[in-house]
Amino acid sequence: MIRGSGAGGIAAQSGARGASVAASGTSGTSGTSDAGAEAGLPNTAGAGANAHSGGSGGSSGVPAGGADSSMGGTSTTAPTGLLTELLNHPELTAITDATPELSWIVNSTQTGDKQTAYRVLVATSADGLATDTGDLWDSGKVASANSVNVTYAGKVLAAAGSYFWKVQTWDATDHASPWSATQKFVMASSVGSYSTATEPTAIERLPPSQLLQLGTGHYFIDFGRAAFGWLELSLDAANAGASVEVDLGEKAKGQAVDSAPGASIRYAKVSVTLKQGKNTYGVQTPADSTNTSSPAIPLPASIGVVMPFRYVEVVNSPVALTTDMIRQVAVHYPVDNTASTFKSSDATLNQVADISRYSVIATTFTGLYIDGDRERTPYEADAYIQGLGHYGVDREFALARHSHEYLLSHPTWPTEWKQHSVMMAWTDWMYTGDTESLAQAYSVLIKEKTLESYAGSDGLLNTHGLRDIVDWPEGERDGYVLTDENTVVNS
Repeated sequence: MIRGSGAGGIAAQSGARGASVAASGTSGTSGTSDAGAEAGLPNTAGAGANAHSGGSGGSSGVPAGGADSSMGGTSTTAPTGLLTELLNHPELTAITDATPELSWIVNSTQTGDKQTAYRVLVATSADGLATDTGDLWDSGKVASANSVNVTYAGKVLAAAGSYFWKVQTWDATDHASPWSATQKFVMASSVGSYSTATEPTAIERLPPSQLLQLGTGHYFIDFGRAAFGWLELSLDAANAGASVEVDLGEKAKGQAVDSAPGASIRYAKVSVTLKQGKNTYGVQTPADSTNTSSPAIPLPASIGVVMPFRYVEVVNSPVALTTDMIRQVAVHYPVDNTASTFKSSDATLNQVADISRYSVIATTFTGLYIDGDRERTPYEADAYIQGLGHYGVDREFALARHSHEYLLSHPTWPTEWKQHSVMMAWTDWMYTGDTESLAQAYSVLIKEKTLESYAGSDGLLNTHGLRDIVDWPEGERDGYVLTDENTVVNS
């Protein structure tokens, strides 16, 4: 038996470009995870304290409460999952689009119900919006099933301005819903150019799953899974100057961190000099030049150095350690862990689903899809696969688009990887229903990524002068003989 629910396209259960068929129940998927809460992200999934059932009418001439203010017997509940420019939390970044796109999830208690109209209000203040006044834009009641990529059509949005919006919908029987929660968005200091905004990475502090005392002042800690980040250790030292040794790594050897794990498996040792009294120490490992210098994606100074680790040894602790004194500080792109679920009767299959889901999110610590820890560099094929996985586990679209657009201007060398840019552009359109990115990238895709200019009269691509990868590293090509016309590129 398998039960699952996926995040799907931007309109959740109804798909990206289809009609806005309502989701049964209030199944909005824009609530925040623990990581979001750590980063101070508000929860905009529910109707919220500022939800209202009426409307002011404003310039639209819609009477209070919409077309039917009685709300008697209505099956429609407040819209949830508000997105501005594909973002769940646009207040945390800056938007350059002068006319941003707005989206929401339509909800109903009735199966097969649908949105037949909507009304959007945009205001310069949350207080004004709370009175159902859109001083920047009141769309009026618009007869439409569209709940995806509704383009702002109000007064000019000033650079660096902060704005607020909410939406109300009407169901198949023309009953108005309550108003959605309010969402805030912030414009960039320069407006009008094209760019894809993303949210800042989140920080999540995770407790250990196991803490063992091996001797006096000697502890072994297991966090249950590896994460990119650093260790946080809280100690109350009687005297200053004592040194505590901390070993961190991805691999254990019995009840110890493996200090020689081999290959590219990570290990590091850090010495922490204690201060007197209660202090919290961020135990960050030395930078590894192989993955922290160009072309690796740099991390902001506020994050510092991160390393993947699961296991920790603490030696020479002056106090007895408890689980509340130690944390794995994990860095990753914000995620809504309630957006999708998977559960089957097979424990192994459940574990496979869990590690697959976790791997998609754990490697987003740079704010781009990268190859992992070895190079910390985006590659088209890797980003394409990770984006598909991310679409399936969270209602998140900006990171995949941003990674795709980054690779258009920072392409990698394999011939086959160039072709993946076309597929990334296609899947972005399929999942968002929005053509803005595709329109911006179209000329580059045609000229550089389809490789049509390399096609001969027989239709085969002759990639002489390019670097076909076939497989990597080279020793895993199983004797494949590279020629000017290779089956992998032409398949």
